[in-house]
Amino acid sequence: MKLSQFEQTEWADAMTAEGAWWGNRTANLIGAILGPLLGILGALVGTLSGWGRGKNVCIAICWFTVVFGVVCLITGIVALTMGQPYVVYYPPLLLGLIGTVVMGSILPTIRKRFSDIELRKMESMDVSAV
Repeated sequence: MKLSQFEQTEWADAMTAEGAWWGNRTANLIGAILGPLLGILGALVGTLSGWGRGKNVCIAICWFTVVFGVVCLITGIVALTMGQPYVVYYPPLLLGLIGTVVMGSILPTIRKRFSDIELRKMESMDVSAV
């Protein structure tokens, strides 16, 4: 048996278990697309809040990511309890944990940042009015 034949038969069967929601390639695509997307959204929120711009956009991105993370966590937990293979339950659990914990933990900080900016604007307007 050639290596290519072995890869097509043995490895394909090992990586895609019977009844799995998706296989190894799909799991790789999920991680390769959604992982960097979460990172880009986090960088966007950090940059905009650092500049003091885009309050509604930053808060909306944070809430969207938290909700997306919770959905991913639920999906991963359901897959784990149903006995799905590692390639099925791991990507949603990881994405859900990162999205929920990271964005959920910085949401109060971002709200405080924008309220401090608003307070400084009001104070500067009060000083200039006197």
